Amino acid sequence: MHGLPFVREKEHSAVDRVKAAYGEKYDPMMMHDSKRDVANLLHEEAEVRSVREVIRRKQQQPAQQKQDKKKSRDSWER
Repeated sequence: MHGLPFVREKEHSAVDRVKAAYGEKYDPMMMHDSKRDVANLLHEEAEVRSVREVIRRKQQQPAQQKQDKKKSRDSWER
């Protein structure tokens, strides 16, 4: 488990780069599906992966709520 924080940091960095590259076209569900596919290819344990996914979803909720508020505000101004 010593390498786990390093893996999380690298994963977070990769997600940030993808978000920056795709901008508004970034799709969190596509990223989620891609992470799941990679985990399956690497034969990661489903239980470990599911715990990480739950934690990630909780961390992403505030960010997603900010995006939703911005989108609703932007559509109101149009």
